[in-house]
Amino acid sequence: YVYEVDESNFQELIDFAQKNNGALAVFFYKEMKDLFSEYYLEFKKSAKILFEEGDHIYLGRSIKPLGHQIEKFPSVYIFASIEGMKFRIYEEEKKEREITIRLRDIIPPGAKEFSSLAEFNNTREHAYHLITGFFESADSDEC
Repeated sequence: YVYEVDESNFQELIDFAQKNNGALAVFFYKEMKDLFSEYYLEFKKSAKILFEEGDHIYLGRSIKPLGHQIEKFPSVYIFASIEGMKFRIYEEEKKEREITIRLRDIIPPGAKEFSSLAEFNNTREHAYHLITGFFESADSDEC
């Protein structure tokens, strides 16, 4: 599912992972265009590495949560119902290889970048683990 995350529905995100016996990861991006562009390139490089090396981590994209101010860039949260734990992968600057290694530590291996909401929904219905990136606006070239 694609969630517009705020305090009123944040628990729903965790509940979804628990009910479906899977894991969700949410990427929060800081509202600063220069940093957004810089870090997004590293995220894209990581996605390419995962894809080319034959892993099976799903990488999705969505617009950023409205009205949600993020202090760090990026902050990544994993919700894994099996362990019943929440993991913060990283808060500080990481380069593509470090991002790749950290994702592999938690999520089973493959990468997919979605070109449409329909493609995202189809994958979501069959994916055991799902990573979703939140981007600046619905009409962004990156969404």
